[in-house]
Amino acid sequence: DEIDNENIEVNSMNNKEFLSKLSWTISHDNIQNWYDITSSDIGKYVYAVVNEGFIHRSDDYGETWKISYDNSQAWLSISTNGDGKYIYAVASTFEGILVRSENHGIKWDIIDLPIAIAW
Repeated sequence: DEIDNENIEVNSMNNKEFLSKLSWTISHDNIQNWYDITSSDIGKYVYAVVNEGFIHRSDDYGETWKISYDNSQAWLSISTNGDGKYIYAVASTFEGILVRSENHGIKWDIIDLPIAIAW
């Protein structure tokens, strides 16, 4: 399915100009409530979170996707470093959840927070 580039909203003007020149296709969608996405600098590694769902990853520029972390949460945000090796994701719960992967989303660890934080 092709996406209409004219209807894409991006916060940064530079990104909007760049994105308007691309052709978009739906890579993965199972009628999920997708909440946030991040990628490595060159886009090889892409990570996305589903609110009331899982963390997903692609290691082939978004062509194929797999569940990376199967702990269903109200995921709000995900971020990675330049090469996509280190990833952090945060979920909204009564006490908040912060998870980290140090190997491209293969294994995840819950980070103990010093105080309860409701994101």
